[in-house]
Parts: sequence; structure tokens; C-alpha cells
Amino acid sequence: MEELSCFLLPMAEKASVPVVVHFDHGLTAEKTRLAMDLGFTSIMYDCSTLGFEENCKAVAEMVREAHSRGISVEAELGHVGSNESAAEASSASDTSAYTDPEEARRFIEATGADALAVSIGTAHGAYRAAPKLQLELLRKIAEVVPVPLVMHGGSGLSDDDFRNAIRDGMAKVNIFTDLNCACAKAAHDFYQPGCGMTDLIPHLTEAVKEATLKKMKLFGCVGRA
Repeated sequence: MEELSCFLLPMAEKASVPVVVHFDHGLTAEKTRLAMDLGFTSIMYDCSTLGFEENCKAVAEMVREAHSRGISVEAELGHVGSNESAAEASSASDTSAYTDPEEARRFIEATGADALAVSIGTAHGAYRAAPKLQLELLRKIAEVVPVPLVMHGGSGLSDDDFRNAIRDGMAKVNIFTDLNCACAKAAHDFYQPGCGMTDLIPHLTEAVKEATLKKMKLFGCVGRA
């Protein structure tokens, strides 16, 4: 993490638009505090595997500490699983991991978190089958939660899925797998015998840039920094 922060923070300072250096899925207080010490301006403290009261207590403590340092906090309620459980997570008959709207409202009141990642049928990683987003649930959460809602497990959703989720309340969308795959494909396409990593880096950078810009246009966030 130390090496990554030394690379990212100078880039953020040179950017011509506002930049947040975000530490995603901090699973322990120790690692999350280290991220803050290293200069991350936004952290996610993910206690979603804990019970509701334990999640509230842990996040509230971290929020107090982070806010005293001018750092914003994202939390998670419900549980966005891995792609191995994508089919189950997207099944309308399995609501065990979904975020409950009333609990979400109480959670934000109790913790003071600045953003909330919610579970509405997405999963991390590559999907084996198309997920079924629970948009009615999303609308109910958005009606009672006063902070921005965050979608995890966005890679692999259809364009309409994104448009509908943003329309119904999602303010932040996390993308990794799609960008990771674009980078890997560029490495495959541009490799030739004798080619080293330094030769590939410009192609990898351009591929990720193009994939990112495509997502930005889809999300409607171009020119809105």
C-alpha cells in the first residue's frame, strides 16, 4: 500500500480536476488507519460481514476518527459477494444479502457515514450469468438514505442496467474487472517476441483510458468534476 500511495498521490496533486484517492474495502481498522496515515482522502471501512449493531458501532468509531482528519468514509450494508455467488445474489428468491431500506436509514443516522454501498443484486468479479438488479429496492433505499449510494460489482452489467441504476439512485459506480480485462487484452494484442513490459505500458495505458472514458460517457459524468 505504501508504494501505491507514493505513486497515486503525486498524480492526484497534478490533476487538473478534483481527485479523490480512495482506499476501497478496508477490512480492518489497522489497514484503514494506515491508509489515512498515507494520505488517502477517502476510505471505505467495510464491516458488512458483521451484524447490524456491530457494523454500526465499528463504522461510527471510524467515521469520528476520519472526519477529525478531514477524510470521508464509505460503508457497506448488506453484502456484495463474489462472482462465485453472482447467480444466487441476483435471484429474486434470495434476499438474505440485500440491503434493507429501514436498516440503511438507521445505519446512516447512527454512523454518520458519507456514502453507503448497498446490495441490490450485483457481485464482484466476472458474472457467470446476467444479474437481476432489484431496482424497486434501490428506489426505496434512495428515498430514505440522505447520502450518496454506491454500486459495487459493476463490471459486466449491461448499459441499460447502469442507466436504470443511476436513474434510480446510484451516485457512484465501482468498476475494476472491465478495466482489468481491457488491460489484459491489450497486453495480448500488442505482445510480440522480444517485447518487454515497458514496450507494452503505453498500449495498456491507452486501453484502460479508452475503457474508462466509455464508462464515464455511459454514466453521464463527463465534464462534471
